[in-house]
Amino acid sequence: MIQAETPFGPGLAFASLASSSVFGNAYLVRGAGSAILIDCGLSRRALEQGLLELGVPPASLGAIFITHEHTDHTRSLCLKVSFAQKHGIPVFAGREVWRSFGYAYGLSPALREEVRDGDEVAVGELRVAALEKPHDAVEPLCYRVSLVGQEWHSVAVVTDLGHLPWTLADSLRGASALVLESNHDVRMEMTSGRPRYLIERVLGNLGHLSNEQAADAVVRLATGATTQVTLAHLSIDCNRPELALDAVAGALRRQGLAPSVEALPAGGTSRLYHTGAAAVSA
Repeated sequence: MIQAETPFGPGLAFASLASSSVFGNAYLVRGAGSAILIDCGLSRRALEQGLLELGVPPASLGAIFITHEHTDHTRSLCLKVSFAQKHGIPVFAGREVWRSFGYAYGLSPALREEVRDGDEVAVGELRVAALEKPHDAVEPLCYRVSLVGQEWHSVAVVTDLGHLPWTLADSLRGASALVLESNHDVRMEMTSGRPRYLIERVLGNLGHLSNEQAADAVVRLATGATTQVTLAHLSIDCNRPELALDAVAGALRRQGLAPSVEALPAGGTSRLYHTGAAAVSA
């Protein structure tokens, strides 16, 4: 059901348009009249439809921020006329990400922007901090988005993470909302029948967080200010939402923390979440 366009309320709202290696990854964050996407790994049409379902005209996006070059995060850039080109949206990515594309994909140079670890980019009243993360990509980043003048409203989007270094945890800790990878169940991954090299890649230090690793990570990231945890990038073949939820919610309970915890859908738009408040339907 397509939602009519609505004015942005106080704080930040966020949602996923898809969250998996199969269907792609794209995460909307909006607030104070501005909106951004983190990743654009869907088809152009799917991005357009998902944004309209969430009440956000595609051309109203202020920027797109790319976490890394893998296709499930960049699919709509890899077109003759990319989603960003069609709608005139600047795209921020690491220099090595642009080099890996050969500067030739469907985006004019005027819309290509570079960002690196430690940078903070202003998009209207949004502030987007870029942070280096460990993953098997050329210049992988994650992002923490906050609201000017209301910095306690913040969303950290952290997927495709082989492990959580202490330096990164320190930079992300205390966000009011977390979009956190809980990619796989180790036993399911080990017995999946996948090629050995792929299993080793996923389980490796530059691969993806397991449910248990996500549980360990969330207790290092969440504080009493964290009201929402959404679990992202779950493997369709090697995980189940209930396994991820049990691991992460259980770890939070043992720490005396009680944010809302939900798993994002692999394909299609999620509900719309709001910092500092319970989830509301999109």
